[in-house]
Amino acid sequence: VGFLERRYDSKWTKSSTVFRASVKISTSFGSVYTKRKLRCDFQGIVLRPAMFHTGLLILTSSPRILTTNVSAYLKAAKNFVNKTLYIKLEPNQHHLWPVQQPVFTPSELSQLRKLIPDIYFKAAGVCAHLDIRVLQTCFKDPARKENHLKPSFDVVLTDGSHARTDLELYVGHQFNKSCSNFHRLDCKLTVNETNEDNFNGFSHGSNGVQNSSTFQTFDSVCLGGTFDRLHLGHKVLLSEAVLHATGKLVVGVTDGDMLKGKLLWELIEPVEARMCALLDFLHDIDATLHYDVQPIYNPYGPTIEDDNLECLYVSEETMKGGRLVNEERARRGMPPMVIRSVGLAEDVCRCSGEEFKVSSSSLRRR
Repeated sequence: VGFLERRYDSKWTKSSTVFRASVKISTSFGSVYTKRKLRCDFQGIVLRPAMFHTGLLILTSSPRILTTNVSAYLKAAKNFVNKTLYIKLEPNQHHLWPVQQPVFTPSELSQLRKLIPDIYFKAAGVCAHLDIRVLQTCFKDPARKENHLKPSFDVVLTDGSHARTDLELYVGHQFNKSCSNFHRLDCKLTVNETNEDNFNGFSHGSNGVQNSSTFQTFDSVCLGGTFDRLHLGHKVLLSEAVLHATGKLVVGVTDGDMLKGKLLWELIEPVEARMCALLDFLHDIDATLHYDVQPIYNPYGPTIEDDNLECLYVSEETMKGGRLVNEERARRGMPPMVIRSVGLAEDVCRCSGEEFKVSSSSLRRR
């Protein structure tokens, strides 16, 4: 038993009806090559661009253009990348080289902060199969390079007309990597003149995302969850917590008897694998923070052990749990934490009987 690897030797033209295919059959006994002459009707066939394992998408348009065209960028990018897509926000940067320090108005900064989770919300409906990672280091330290990414990207995608030489210099300087594949995305862009701050999936209000004038950060932020099969809903919650943390992020990962109430709990990944996936994602999106990822065996975890925790991030459906945590802290003479809630990402691929939101339970059923 082996696998097939098809390599097409001849170039295709509009008039071609015959081409040669070299089929490689790999087994434990070695490889065998066979030549076959294949006849095809090319009428109506659209040749797709080459697919790459990992890509970097650099977005350089204005914040207003970016916020109203997230889906268009993601739809175009998924034609090039089939696994991991890093997204680097460089708004208003018409020239990537030489590198310049970004300067944002309060309104633009507010839009960009909202754009990060909105990218994940839109990805749930456009390219849920991709591992999307929006880089956030620039919001903490604009001068810091993004050379901490573990995998090397195979292709660089942009939304602007940048000279190839400038892109090569920018990628080498900012990421300490080299890449030979560069593509400009061909998107039909629109500008929402009337409601550019409207983002799906947010819990606006006292527990929602704050505007620029009231944006609040905390030295120590915490959150908890099962984090089985890290998905877009998890990434929204984690990204919001990272965005508001300046020193440390504490993540409690549910384990032990607490798992037994979950649907198909026997299929939940080992806690070590879930913690590893969390750390990998967190270090990628923001290398400025200290991360403390630990297993928890009760509903409170480190929140009733650390007096210095200032803010607790929860999802819309776990707000009650957040209030219970503060009640327990009060009984122990600990200061209350600020509680922030984040909206849920809709699962547009859900089947009958599955949850409305993107959830680990649905992924285990599949």
